[in-house]
Amino acid sequence: TFLMVAASVCVALGPAFVSGIPPAILASVAALVLVGTALVRNRPLLRNVKVPWLIVLGVSGLFVVVDIALGHGLRDVLASWVGTGTGTSDLLRVSAVGAGSANVVDNLPAYLALESVTDNDPRRLMALVIGVNAGPLVTIWASLATILWRERCRRAVITIPVWRFAWQGAVCATAATLAATLALALA
Repeated sequence: TFLMVAASVCVALGPAFVSGIPPAILASVAALVLVGTALVRNRPLLRNVKVPWLIVLGVSGLFVVVDIALGHGLRDVLASWVGTGTGTSDLLRVSAVGAGSANVVDNLPAYLALESVTDNDPRRLMALVIGVNAGPLVTIWASLATILWRERCRRAVITIPVWRFAWQGAVCATAATLAATLALALA
């Protein structure tokens, strides 16, 4: 069934993302598998899927901008922000920079930009993952999931006040990022 294929693709993507293969290639292969499965199993499903192309293009453009910026000095700036070390304060610093960056540019390009300055240290990478996944709850564009969620709400004519979303998200993001990073530091 389609659900089993989708679940298998998600499970396979986890280890694949740390294999060194560029994420764009992995995501493209995953998309092709899902579209191919839909073509075989449920062709009408493809007509009902509404791909938010402007969002896809916008996030893709962010990846390009971040990559160019890394080559023109952003890497050095980010390295000074995240510092070095794996102590509790060092890990909190990495996760905080990850959360803040995700709320500025979106969590996917933020992760890719900051990954390059974590020295491939597993604890620093985990702190970064915590920051860019638990932290992007303050701005509507901080996470692709939030962007898509807002688009679904808009289609259903449900209005979420931006300021309410921001302050409640800030409380949740701070608590979740802090708790998860402290758990990592104590592990």
